[in-house]
Amino acid sequence: ADNEYRLIVILAGVHNSLRRQTQDRATRTLVHTPELWWVGTALGDFKPDGNRASSHLAGLGRRGLLVVKKHPTILRRLVDWLDSEDDEAKRRLSVLVIDDEADQAGLDVSSGNQLEGVHKQLSRLVNLQTTKGERRCAYLAYTATPYANILTSQDDYGLYPRDFIYPLERPSGYVGSRELFGDDQIGSPIQIEYDTSGELLTSGLQDAIRWFVLATAARVGLGSPLDSFH
Repeated sequence: ADNEYRLIVILAGVHNSLRRQTQDRATRTLVHTPELWWVGTALGDFKPDGNRASSHLAGLGRRGLLVVKKHPTILRRLVDWLDSEDDEAKRRLSVLVIDDEADQAGLDVSSGNQLEGVHKQLSRLVNLQTTKGERRCAYLAYTATPYANILTSQDDYGLYPRDFIYPLERPSGYVGSRELFGDDQIGSPIQIEYDTSGELLTSGLQDAIRWFVLATAARVGLGSPLDSFH
């Protein structure tokens, strides 16, 4: 926002619970002066309200924040809305897309040459431009598992990192593979059971499956949406 991006779009996974969590966190972090911010997803996923982006962002220092799930229909609505601006409005529109968990849902996994689903709409968003080819969007991807991202196509209009790949330092208190499996592992969090009875499933795995089935049935029976428990 300090570097003159007018609209910040955060892609927050595929589940409602994560979208809400990211929305709350982004709002607390960015919206210190509410009168200068339009928060278009404060009440739910993005839906056009009949006003153009240029209308919402009109005014000196005005910014916008959208936290959006990686869902093809929602992303298509967003891109169609932005792309409906005329060239003059697009030139004033600078969009920063922050892709959280960038290896999830947005990469091209279609079998043919045609783009499909989330990847198609995300590519349209990242490549937002005027009729003269002036690009209006910057794409910043974060993930702890970047392997799929750096093995994607290096096409000019793809999602391969175009300008830089930067490894972030491990934060204090982080628990990852080094703590679980490395020389500095904490206790013995992973226990390997050897079963010589010939059974395909160990007793521990059988218990885990029973717990999963019973817990899921209980949640459904209580009327809790499964989306909340992914």
